[in-house]
Parts: sequence; C-alpha cells; structure tokens
Amino acid sequence: MLWSEQLSDINKSISQFVINVQANACSANVVPSAIVALKFMAADLPVEEAITVDELERLRKLCDELRSEILNAKELAPALKEWLLDLVRLMRDGIDRYRIRGSRGLRRQFHEMLGSLVSHEQMVANIKKEKPDIWMKVMNGFEVILRMAQFVEKGSKALEYVWTVIESWSGNTPSSPMLPPK
Repeated sequence: MLWSEQLSDINKSISQFVINVQANACSANVVPSAIVALKFMAADLPVEEAITVDELERLRKLCDELRSEILNAKELAPALKEWLLDLVRLMRDGIDRYRIRGSRGLRRQFHEMLGSLVSHEQMVANIKKEKPDIWMKVMNGFEVILRMAQFVEKGSKALEYVWTVIESWSGNTPSSPMLPPK
C-alpha cells in the first residue's frame, strides 16, 4: 500500500496540530506527502451506498398495514398485540434513523428488533400459531430491513447468521425467493 510509506509524515502533521481555545484558532503544518497519503487512505475506505426512497416508502407502507392489522385483530392477547406494535415501531424508527444517521441508525434499530425477537421466543411461537398472516408480514418487514442493512453493510458475517434465524422463524427454505441464495 502506497500510503503506508508516508505514515511518519501523517504522524508528523498530526503532532503539529495546535488548538488555541482562548484565541478561538487552530493551526497545522501539514506535510504535502501526508496529504497525498491521506487521499490514498480515503480512497480505500468503504463508501456507504444509499437506499432508494422507493425502498424506504415500501417499508413505511408495510409498517402502516401491519399496524392497522394488529390493531384490528381483536382475538390477539393485549401483551402480544403490544409486543407486535413495538416491533412495527422499531421498523418505522429504522426508516427515520436511516435518514438521520445512515446505516448506523438502521443498524441500531435492526439490532433492537433482532434482540426483541430472540428474547420473546414464546411470543414468536404464539403469533405464528394465532395469526400466521401477521407474522409473515412482520418477517417481510424484518427481511426488508435486513436487505437494507446488507446493502449498506456489505459482507458482514453476522448478517449471514441472521438470515438463518429468519429462515427458521418464517419457515422458508433456503431456495425461497424471500431469502438470498447461499
């Protein structure tokens, strides 16, 4: 890597960075070779790809449908209904957080949803039995968020594990069009 040869120049430039709080000023004596090295380093950094507005709106529409369906399901126990509505809220928050913080915001909501699904195993079993149509929509929303996370977080091993969990919860086989090829 070309930039690694100029690490000493980068360190030298950084060490000469001076902040004067009282004068409300800062200065740096940057070595030109350090700038070139930093440009090479920046070119090696991964660039986050943007999720399309259509995908975000599709997820928002699914959240609205789910929320309405859950609220109208009179036969669901209040605790189960509350938990499902919380999952839908997490999905919606994921959209908003993505718009504010990019993949970090989406990832945070995704992890919170995953944690809720894992820690409420009995609720998962109940909703799968009582209202499989609602459960499949929840899983569709979860899959959409996972696809978005994969889109911006290329190649994460953790995401491969999550696909296995989704496969287990949704009852889909690896050849399902809802799951990525293995």
